[in-house]
Amino acid sequence: MVQKEADSKQIRCCIYARVSTDEQAERDLSIPFQLERCRYHAQGNGWEVVKEFVDAGESARTDKRPQFQKMLASARR
Repeated sequence: MVQKEADSKQIRCCIYARVSTDEQAERDLSIPFQLERCRYHAQGNGWEVVKEFVDAGESARTDKRPQFQKMLASARR
């Protein structure tokens, strides 16, 4: 999760979920669980989730994952 503090002291965050194999993505094995747990964590801390990013079937060997890069660009803005 990437978080950003807004002027009102409300923390805004993005959620990023990823699975590394196409088989995991096709079976929907862990992305829904990752998203659910991240939402729960954000809610428990009073954070506002502003966007969710998901890379399905993307290896963590590089940071060149499409949605990961979009999340970073979004956080910079």
